[in-house]
Formats: sequence, C-alpha cells, structure tokens
Amino acid sequence: MRYIDLSKLYLPAEWAEEVRALVAELGPMTPEQRSQALRKTRYKNWGLLADLLFYLSYDKCFYSEFRFVGAHPEVDHYRPKNAVMRCDLRDGEEHQGYWWLAIDWQNFRPSCETC
Repeated sequence: MRYIDLSKLYLPAEWAEEVRALVAELGPMTPEQRSQALRKTRYKNWGLLADLLFYLSYDKCFYSEFRFVGAHPEVDHYRPKNAVMRCDLRDGEEHQGYWWLAIDWQNFRPSCETC
C-alpha cells in the first residue's frame, strides 16, 4: 500500500457540517435504508476531493502502487461504508459496515478500478 499524506488534503469549509448532517440523517435508518441512501448521487461528495487525492498519490493506486495509465481512477472507502465481507467475519458475527465514515476524508483512498 502506498503512503499518502492526507494532512495535505484540502477540505472545503462546509465539509464538517456536511458530515454531521449525514451522520444525523443516517443514524436512525436501518442498515438496508442506509445502504440505499449511500448509493444516491447526493452522498458521493467524496468525489469532490478526487483530483487532490490523485495528485497526492502521484497518480498511483493506493493498493497496487501502479500509475493510473489506462485505468479509470476512483475514490475508494478504505473502511467499507455499506457492509463487511463475510470472509472477514467470525462465524455468526454481523457487521453493517462503517456507514459513519461515508464522507470522512480520512477514509478515502485513490484506487484503480480493478483494485
């Protein structure tokens, strides 16, 4: 994995307010409702930081460290926002994902589409 100095990531002034509003809105929802809500374009604000993330990573994927040559770069959530894969859980364990990190800038990573 590639080191990215996230302290250099510029955040718009309204970012913290938007995060608080999202957490307050999503908190009382069921996991299914949260998952559906997070798929809506309205919650894809992390894309606003994409260009700066790609710049800070020198246009390289966080996971593979390959340049984004011929690949479509994306902003990935390091901690999954909707669910955790069953193979990562113990028998009988449930995990609804890290929905409160959906627009937390510290959870974003530049990634290629295959990673």
